[in-house]
Amino acid sequence: MSESYRAILADGELRWLDDVPDILRHGTENVRIRVTIEEQDDENDEDELASLLDELAEADPFSAIEDPVAWQRTLRND
Repeated sequence: MSESYRAILADGELRWLDDVPDILRHGTENVRIRVTIEEQDDENDEDELASLLDELAEADPFSAIEDPVAWQRTLRND
């Protein structure tokens, strides 16, 4: 059975765009792969980035910070 996983080949290494597939995570067996070079589609990249930014905004990761200025000063001291 063939399955598809998204990755970018950079500097001779695959950088996974999603989670590393379980079959590759454990490294217990050799896996045959077929690489297909896709044409770069900047519009899809922009859509994907916009989607990720929307998810980040919904997560509101800094909502627990009561005093952003004090928090930033603490970071700068580190």
